[in-house]
Amino acid sequence: MIIWIVTIGEPIINNKNNLRLHRHGLLAEYISKNSKNKVIWWTSKFNHFTKEFEMINDEEYYPNKNLTVKLLKGTGYKKNVSISRIIDHLKIKKSFSKKIYSQNKKPDIIIASFPTLGLCQESVKFGDINKIPVIIDYRDLWPEAFSDLFPSKINFIGKMLLSPLYFSTNKMLKNATGIIGITESFLNIALRKINREKNKFDAYFPHTYKKLNISHEKINDSLTFWKKLGINPNSNFVNICFFGTLGYQFDLETVIKGFSNLQNPNIRLIICGSGHKKASLEKLAKNNPNIIFPGYINAIQIKSLLTISHIGLCPYLPKKMFLEAIPGKVIEYMSEGLELITTLGNGVVGNMVEDKNFGLNYNAFDSDSFSRKISELYTKIKSNGNQKSKIIDYYNKNFDQETVLKNYLTHVKKVVKDYV
Repeated sequence: MIIWIVTIGEPIINNKNNLRLHRHGLLAEYISKNSKNKVIWWTSKFNHFTKEFEMINDEEYYPNKNLTVKLLKGTGYKKNVSISRIIDHLKIKKSFSKKIYSQNKKPDIIIASFPTLGLCQESVKFGDINKIPVIIDYRDLWPEAFSDLFPSKINFIGKMLLSPLYFSTNKMLKNATGIIGITESFLNIALRKINREKNKFDAYFPHTYKKLNISHEKINDSLTFWKKLGINPNSNFVNICFFGTLGYQFDLETVIKGFSNLQNPNIRLIICGSGHKKASLEKLAKNNPNIIFPGYINAIQIKSLLTISHIGLCPYLPKKMFLEAIPGKVIEYMSEGLELITTLGNGVVGNMVEDKNFGLNYNAFDSDSFSRKISELYTKIKSNGNQKSKIIDYYNKNFDQETVLKNYLTHVKKVVKDYV
């Protein structure tokens, strides 16, 4: 069986920055290594996170005998929300559309991640022409992500302005063979958009996370990086960590204000990542010695920081796209047994945190609420210790990549078998 995976915006396999793989990189790697199926991953040469081009002189490469990565060249962009990013995606769509019709062998199934809309549209069109099943992996509420930027009172204006995108998205979803959601809630949202019931080609599989299996020696070597920043693993500090793009999706301003109001000198806040808000956030922190901005870090550095951290920070804007999902960041924290501090109290993650006692939820945009909840977590951790083993056990049962991706592959095989 030949499986096409169509995804841009994720770290690519064997990339020079040693980034951790995301949803479809993990899926491509898992299928190619654990079955005889051939996988072709269509993706971009441009690294969304480092804002650099990779594999510049290559059109494709082969991480293993069953996996081919086909690289599409766009224009690149400096900002995530920009005209240049739209141009980049249009060029990639055009390149993809041109190349897929010249392939020697057609796939048995196409898995296209949404967004981007353009690549999904081309995948559905190609599948329809060639009688190939196309599954849309529905991982983001788009274009709602843009219309939700409008204040609630005039949100309808955003929807009106973006109505062509809503129409195109719904048409694409309706013409796809099936939809895979990252949660049951996400799948149901997609089905409501196209006004149909769940069929045998639909399913949902959560994000998963690949834990790095590295030696204690390598972890200790990596800890040298953190020691140089004043983060000593043997100290009595309680460490709060965050990994992500420092942009519009997260309300880190409230976090920094709330953290600065704490009277406890034994809590440290480590904000990792890059983005257009980095400079303003550093300025807001006012050189607080307990707020550290390491910048962009690699997978091994993330792993070592997770091992010496106690709390994982999830300061999402409480929008539907996050409330109905289980973001990969949450799963990443749980893989190492971190308590969670989140703004998602009314959503899937918030309910899990409360039901399982895996941390606390604070009120979004409320710095006093953040301060109170962090103080409560500090007391809990110092009094009872982290319940790392309990959280890791829950992760293993629900989000471990072996379990999730095995079920995903089983569903893919079923779609191919049942497709008429």
